[in-house]
Amino acid sequence: MEVISEVEESVKSFALPPPFILNHFPKRLLPFFRHLLKFRPIIDKKKCVACLACKEVCPTAAVTVKNKIVSINQRKCIMCMCCAEVCRFGAVELNKGILLKILSLAHRGS
Repeated sequence: MEVISEVEESVKSFALPPPFILNHFPKRLLPFFRHLLKFRPIIDKKKCVACLACKEVCPTAAVTVKNKIVSINQRKCIMCMCCAEVCRFGAVELNKGILLKILSLAHRGS
């Protein structure tokens, strides 16, 4: 029973490590630009066949279906990327925030 409770605690406190580029961003400015830096999963509607595997695996019920169109509620999403892992059609993609894209390009150039 102790092993199960330890695993349960680990799952509850799960968080993705920050991307490398964010480690160089000034900490005091980060709150102002957090939404521009965030990456998030999005559904490519051209690839999605509405099999709902992503909805079944989502731990926060962030994946919703309306009129046979699958979408991800970004407020509920914890960015665990389980949806991307189970999608056999490659319909879940990682969308980077615009500022993160710019910083990544600048980092590659240096």
